[in-house]
Amino acid sequence: MKHSYVFEFENIILKPLEWKDIEPLRVLRNREREYFMSQDEITPIAQEKWFEAYLQNNDDIMFKIVKKEEPDNFIGAIALYDIDWENKISECGRTVIDKELVKEKGIGGVATKAVCLFGFEILKLRKIVGEVLKSNLRILKVDMRAGFYVTGEDKEVYNIEMTRKSINIDRRKTIFDYKINEEASVKMIVTEETVDTLAAVSGDRNLLHMDENFAKEGPFGKRIVHGLFCIGLISNVIGNSMPGSGAVLLKQEFQYCHPVYIGDEIDARVRVSEIEWRRNRIKLDCNCTNQDGVNVLRGISLVKLF
Repeated sequence: MKHSYVFEFENIILKPLEWKDIEPLRVLRNREREYFMSQDEITPIAQEKWFEAYLQNNDDIMFKIVKKEEPDNFIGAIALYDIDWENKISECGRTVIDKELVKEKGIGGVATKAVCLFGFEILKLRKIVGEVLKSNLRILKVDMRAGFYVTGEDKEVYNIEMTRKSINIDRRKTIFDYKINEEASVKMIVTEETVDTLAAVSGDRNLLHMDENFAKEGPFGKRIVHGLFCIGLISNVIGNSMPGSGAVLLKQEFQYCHPVYIGDEIDARVRVSEIEWRRNRIKLDCNCTNQDGVNVLRGISLVKLF
């Protein structure tokens, strides 16, 4: 489509692709053709014919990418194409960045977010989709960091999708930002007020928690703290640190190993044990220990990132 759209985002500008850009685009695309669905080398004549057809295609919006500090220098290209105007859906792709001209990392991700934000804000798209070769995990990581998520796959490609809600404008962490054995923790001392609050919230007023005289005659010899306390600390870590905001619990399994008493300092720690990036899930090993290093709770949590 011949258009006049100009869209600025972070350190780049998306501008209409022009005749003067098609030769550097052809050279760049041929150099990077292993990352494209069609990997045939493009000739100058074929490139000119493609561009003439593109200018007449009202369902195809192609941009060149330039840096704000060098607005006249072509550094790559990206497109929204096969636009379904009635259903407000478009494909995104044809992304190529000249890594010989651009030394800093992340321009591809910025360009992907820019063109998708343009689609949502200017074209009022409802959904943006795409396909990524399974052999091109690098590009899949870029797309998922931008806000795409995997919706399906076949033998050769992953199908991906983005909505306005999923676009990652605020640079939140994605599944690819976590590492196996990465961990986080929080510590808290149990007080009388802690037990009272747990009883009020849960409704659990078992005398083993609430009555010192009753508890003395019990199996532990003194009051014990609700099991909810350790689970709450694990939730604290998951919700605030690992993975943090946007994580939703899918499953938890815990074993209580030792009682927790008033005055104990509990260290709740979670560690990444498995990463299912296709399903955007992380499995966490969860442990709570007291001030003496005694394990009081252990288990697992399965979370999904949104």
